[in-house]
Amino acid sequence: MRLHLGFGSYKSGSSLTLSGALSGTNSDMSIKNSLNRQCYAQGALVFTFLSFGKFFQAKLGRSKCATKELPNLQRDPFPEIYLIQEPYTCKGKVLGLPFSWKILAAENGTVLVAIRNNNISVIARHVSKEIVVADLFVGSSLITVASFYIPPSKNKSEAILELEEVLKNLNIDSLVLGGDINMRRLIWGPDIPDHRAADDGGPFVDFIMKYNFKIINNPNSLSTFESRNGKSWTDVIISSRGLFHKINDWTFTKCMFSDHSYLTFNIALDFVPPQGDNLRISKSTISGLGIWWQKN
Repeated sequence: MRLHLGFGSYKSGSSLTLSGALSGTNSDMSIKNSLNRQCYAQGALVFTFLSFGKFFQAKLGRSKCATKELPNLQRDPFPEIYLIQEPYTCKGKVLGLPFSWKILAAENGTVLVAIRNNNISVIARHVSKEIVVADLFVGSSLITVASFYIPPSKNKSEAILELEEVLKNLNIDSLVLGGDINMRRLIWGPDIPDHRAADDGGPFVDFIMKYNFKIINNPNSLSTFESRNGKSWTDVIISSRGLFHKINDWTFTKCMFSDHSYLTFNIALDFVPPQGDNLRISKSTISGLGIWWQKN
């Protein structure tokens, strides 16, 4: 279902059961999105590692081509969660994304959070023109994600205060934020002069330090924005300190449809023991599951 929420919340999704994986009743996509390739047996009990999968951060510059191509980008595997700024819109509505995705976006908004994986449940926490925040659930694990945008002409201190106001009532122990902040600073990019003041990233740095956040970006990467007028490092991903050690595989990809590059990363969760009646599985079944997995 496509969601364009200005208020309220939505929760949907279903969890993959281990018995369903063994019997082959779940679709290949559901299994591959929910069950890690590594399956650990302790005696006759199976422990699995679950993951929120790949995250995708990008500013699309209202490009119709960039928005329509989003579902086809970054294969093997595809991203599960998208933090997007300036998607293509028509009459205030986001167009070009699959109807099967869960999409949180304000009418006439400049940001969205989109969920590709139906096994990830979603609750909208805040949806406004420049900030969208959602709680995501995989099993009993929860993270909070935010997509935000600070326009070049907007007062940076005021924009950060608005972001703080949104986050103050949320649990930020497991939080990931991605967006185009239109500020530069050495801690997320090199000291290359542009039209921005060298210290204009001060409000965002203060915000990071106040909440003890960690920066995911590699400051030595190529520029996250590049056009004929110049280049800059303004697309930033940060996380809560408690989530930082679970984030890996940060990658950077130049985009042919937008001036901004694509940033991706993964978030892995801790192992999940069997639930309920502690399903016991024979060694032959475990071996069969491994053979099935490699074939698929």
